[in-house]
Amino acid sequence: MILKNNWGSYFSNFPKKHRYLYVDGDWIAFQKSGDSGTIKINAQNINITENGKITTSSNNDGNAGSINLEISELSLNNFAEIASESKSDLFGGNAGTIRIGKEIVSKDDDNFEITKPGSSVSLFNNSRISTDALSSGGGKIEIQAKKMLNVLNSTISTNVQDGSGKGGDVKLILDLQY
Repeated sequence: MILKNNWGSYFSNFPKKHRYLYVDGDWIAFQKSGDSGTIKINAQNINITENGKITTSSNNDGNAGSINLEISELSLNNFAEIASESKSDLFGGNAGTIRIGKEIVSKDDDNFEITKPGSSVSLFNNSRISTDALSSGGGKIEIQAKKMLNVLNSTISTNVQDGSGKGGDVKLILDLQY
């Protein structure tokens, strides 16, 4: 092993599959954790109330899974939430993407598209749809509805606390002519 210090460091003979962290005078190697899985729900209506949740999360460097809700009507009430979270405070994986619409089509393993909007999405009384990351990139939120998007005393947001990645995009499409 060859190690040069003074921030001009380079490493030789370190296997490429590991990341390294310098802690208390030693280099520690660790391997990437697995990603969490995708949640896919296909239903006419979903009503989540009283602290009910649909979530994906990652506590290590794996990515949090995506959430795809193929629905006509979605209602969240009284602290209900739909969330994808990356909770690792060091080298965390990305938060997943949340997609809400009537029809979601897979183009390949990581690329989906909402092809038909749902009817309505409503959030009431401190409910939320969110992606959050502590030390990585934030996930995206994509919602398509054709009649109504109600958000009353609630939030739709993406957030990155300390990460090198960017916060995700929030894409809301209300298609009244569909």
